[in-house]
Amino acid sequence: MASDSPQSQSDAEIRQKIVGTWIFDLDEIKGTETYFADGRYTSVATINYGHTNEVQSLVGTWGVTNGILTARTPNPWKDYKVVRVDDHELVMQWNARKSGGPTFTTKQKRKL
Repeated sequence: MASDSPQSQSDAEIRQKIVGTWIFDLDEIKGTETYFADGRYTSVATINYGHTNEVQSLVGTWGVTNGILTARTPNPWKDYKVVRVDDHELVMQWNARKSGGPTFTTKQKRKL
């Protein structure tokens, strides 16, 4: 299995490999993200607030520049550093805040 060291894939390789649906599980947040070849993006997540769950759906666009995946929706946008993407796994790093926040690493599995 490949390490979580910074990716050496080109933007074109990342764009090609990322197309599809990915499953994420971040403890309290679980769901799927779908990246379409035409640049559209959708995400459906269930957020657990302890005694209640909230389902959140997002629709927007995505792109990759300099190894950074940007997913834009009407409200927020998120920038993710792509560590690695292959046919089965997508590994990204992101900050809770734009600067000064902790860095998180997420691993997503491709939905078959």
